[in-house]
Amino acid sequence: MKISALNKSTVLGCAVLAVIVLLNGCQNQKKNTTKPAAKVQAVDPRAEMEAQRLQQCQRDLEALSSLKTESYTQSKQAFDRLMSGAAQYANLRTHVNTETQDTVDALYRYRVNLLCAQINQAVLSSLAERGEALR
Repeated sequence: MKISALNKSTVLGCAVLAVIVLLNGCQNQKKNTTKPAAKVQAVDPRAEMEAQRLQQCQRDLEALSSLKTESYTQSKQAFDRLMSGAAQYANLRTHVNTETQDTVDALYRYRVNLLCAQINQAVLSSLAERGEALR
């Protein structure tokens, strides 16, 4: 089965952002001096939610592609640039101080949320235009 470039970038993006969110969630925790009864690694609900939102953003981008809109190419390029930057940052993240991590983590969350909102709006607008054209 062939994996499209769009799906590869999504998988990479989801992985990068999940790592960023997971690391961000772990950095301010205090050491536990008692031994846990069982070793169970809990999934950070925030990281899971971020990954789900990114997957929804990917589905919206795919929908935009199938709607053959002019904004798809621009949105796809912006998404790919953002994922590439996030991947580079993920490789460097542990080498910078906590304040820088907090700042850049927030920057990437903002940029992802903004881009995904723009993609969602483009899908909604395109579908609404098509619905109005059917009247």
